[in-house]
Amino acid sequence: GGDGDAHDVLVIAEQLATGTKVAIIPIAALSIRDNGELDTKIIAIPADSSLQIIKAQDFRSFSIEYSAAKQIIEQWFLNYKGLSHQVEFLGWKNEKVALADIKKWMLPSTTKIQSVE
Repeated sequence: GGDGDAHDVLVIAEQLATGTKVAIIPIAALSIRDNGELDTKIIAIPADSSLQIIKAQDFRSFSIEYSAAKQIIEQWFLNYKGLSHQVEFLGWKNEKVALADIKKWMLPSTTKIQSVE
C-alpha cells in the first residue's frame, strides 16, 4: 500500500484462520493518515457466499444496510494504536476506488479479485 506496508484488507466474513487465502469482493476503502502517511484500508467480503456474514455487495448497500458496522470499523482504525497515537480520518470511498487501489498495488503474481460491476 501507500504507506510502504502490505496492503490492509479487512474481510468481513465467518471466522478464517490467519493466512487463509480467499477470493474477495471489495466494497469500500477507508482512507486515514497514520504517522503522516496516507494509509488505505480495503473493506471486503468473501466472493464465496457461504463465508459471507453481510450481504452488501457495494459501498452504497454497506453504508445503508450496515451503517453501524461501518461506524465500528471507522472507530477501530482511528483508535487501534491507542490514545497516544494520532490517526486522522480522511474519508470513505466506494468499491470502484477500493478496486482501483488494489490494482494499483497488486503484484503480477497475485490471484484474481472480483468486483460487482
